[in-house]
Amino acid sequence: MKFDFDIDKDLIEGIADYNDFENEKICEIDIVKILPSPFNPIPLYGEEKEKEMVESIKLSGVRSPVLVRPAENGFYELVDGHNRVNCAKICGLSTIPSIIRNYSDEDAKFENLDAIIQQRSLEDLKPSLRAKVIYERVEGIKKENLSAELRKKLESDPDLAVLNSIKQSTKYMYLKFYKCCSEIKEAVDEGKLALTVATELSEIEQEQQKNIWQISQDMEKKIDAKAAKLFKEKARQQELTDELIEDILLGKKRRSRSNNMSISVPADYKMRYFEGKSKKEIEDIVIKALTLYFTET
Repeated sequence: MKFDFDIDKDLIEGIADYNDFENEKICEIDIVKILPSPFNPIPLYGEEKEKEMVESIKLSGVRSPVLVRPAENGFYELVDGHNRVNCAKICGLSTIPSIIRNYSDEDAKFENLDAIIQQRSLEDLKPSLRAKVIYERVEGIKKENLSAELRKKLESDPDLAVLNSIKQSTKYMYLKFYKCCSEIKEAVDEGKLALTVATELSEIEQEQQKNIWQISQDMEKKIDAKAAKLFKEKARQQELTDELIEDILLGKKRRSRSNNMSISVPADYKMRYFEGKSKKEIEDIVIKALTLYFTET
């Protein structure tokens, strides 16, 4: 399934021009003094994209400065530009053009996540990583914790927060998927389970999710949307046993619904025979009456 994240595909990491930073000082920083961001939730480029960036740097150098913030003992922490630093190292560069900003943890995390969404197509990431980025950006960062300067920028230009360009329904889906257990996430990443099915399972406790997935693997049965909805329904009713999970995977519970029978009883009969009795007592009376009727017949 392909989702339209509605993000400008021209915003690719490493191709911005120095003019983008004309109002800020650009300095060359020793690469060995640049530390990775503790807030970066995604891995570096794969072999193909890494090779492309390395060739670009060999040809034209690092055209877009990385963004860092001061750290202890004369070191700097990356905010944006992990792939540029990595590829510059591969090219043998000892320094890299950098912009230094005094960001708080919250501001650095915000800028890092927004840069990921802006510069790397989310469709290039595994579904579990898309979910992590969106979750960290939506739930992990609260606007009131950002610096006054960054809040002012966002208020004056909402497009600075590029997450705004992702459809609300897509964000909601990935926020639900983020709540899935690691086994379910891995299954979606590997194409063994549909993302829409996983979002249904996300409403079940993680231990039950793991159990459902393990049983489905042991039985070699695929979990489809109908089964996932039944799992969710039975879990909500606290009726989800191993036996029921197996039955649902075999399709038994879906067929049983058509066998349910509803019987109308006239009001005077209800008053005469069932008034004040519990549901179980009424069931026992009906069963005894039917047994007696068909025995005599």
